[in-house]
Amino acid sequence: MTIAVAGFTHESNTFAPEPTRLADFGARKGGGVPHGDAVFERVETQSSFQGFCAAARAAGCRLHPVLHAYAPPGGPIEREAFESLADRILVMFDGQIVGEADPATATERDLGLMMAGIGNKAAPQARVAAEGQRE
Repeated sequence: MTIAVAGFTHESNTFAPEPTRLADFGARKGGGVPHGDAVFERVETQSSFQGFCAAARAAGCRLHPVLHAYAPPGGPIEREAFESLADRILVMFDGQIVGEADPATATERDLGLMMAGIGNKAAPQARVAAEGQRE
């Protein structure tokens, strides 16, 4: 089995004075976002991405690296940067994918609710709690 692998890593801090721009992704390790085989050469060995890749290889899977976008912690990502790196957004909460969105149309509110475990495919009890708070 062949699995396409891609990664997107960034810790956004709303209190950071500057937004995270496309140029910030990959700047730490030679510039630019690595694609193809360069992904495995430039991604940190002690990362969840590399851990996933090691486990997949151990299970006998072949990996097809697509890209790995990493930027150091900073301000929220500029929308243009996000749109240029991704054509879909999958949001994880509590170890589960709880939402999917198109970066061209998703609002900050939609993504924020998913990140809080409330929107899209979130657990029904989380949606009920959020809807109760809106009243």
